[in-house]
Amino acid sequence: MLCPACNKEMSMKYYNCPKCGLVAPWADEFANELSFYKWTSNLYSIELKLGSIIKQDSIVHKKAETFQPVNSDPSLASYAIRFGTDKQGQKITWKILGKSKQKALIISNDIICNKPYNTLSGNTFWKNSSLRSWLNNEFLNEYFNEDERTRIIPFMPKDEGTDNSEFSRKGIPEGDKVFLLSKDEALRFFKDNVARTLDSWWWLRSSGNKPEYAAYIRSNGVINNEGADTYYVGGVRPAMWISLGN
Repeated sequence: MLCPACNKEMSMKYYNCPKCGLVAPWADEFANELSFYKWTSNLYSIELKLGSIIKQDSIVHKKAETFQPVNSDPSLASYAIRFGTDKQGQKITWKILGKSKQKALIISNDIICNKPYNTLSGNTFWKNSSLRSWLNNEFLNEYFNEDERTRIIPFMPKDEGTDNSEFSRKGIPEGDKVFLLSKDEALRFFKDNVARTLDSWWWLRSSGNKPEYAAYIRSNGVINNEGADTYYVGGVRPAMWISLGN
């Protein structure tokens, strides 16, 4: 791979470009967001050309034979559904991120509420966060009727179309129905920063650069890898797999 900053030939055995020092995308931590997005803009174009799923933190490629990200198919780019009802009695609009056979991965089109990632400050991971508990209990039961809840597909470790290593590493427990996107998924399923842009910032489930931080999307659509304290109140955009039915 060529370094996007100086075109020096790179090898995966190095964590930095030997000529200009740019941090490689497979390094344990990125030097800064500018370097990160120089790399990922190139990798994303490769993903679209090859139809591959690219795991950004280790550059592992695998065939996407059964799962089709919406951003790779222009005919699906405007797909949206109304599913569930918010506190104001309005149907919730969801963006379809991708589909596989008779099911789809969806995310709320807008921020549905603002909540802390975890109500207690300190070291936090997705599996023990208060936000994960709220999404899979109060949110699930209060925003969806019984028929709608039967259409939501519980997460399974071998669920086709998901990046299983990423889900497992970030700790989505088996059987959960609602979750937040990870950093890798936010890159894979949205075409660019503009597609992720909203009026406010919103949480991702991935950890930040400290045990008590979680990553998030800025209001301009840029992924903040450093993250924010999980005790902060941020936007919530739930994601889930649903059955498309007939």
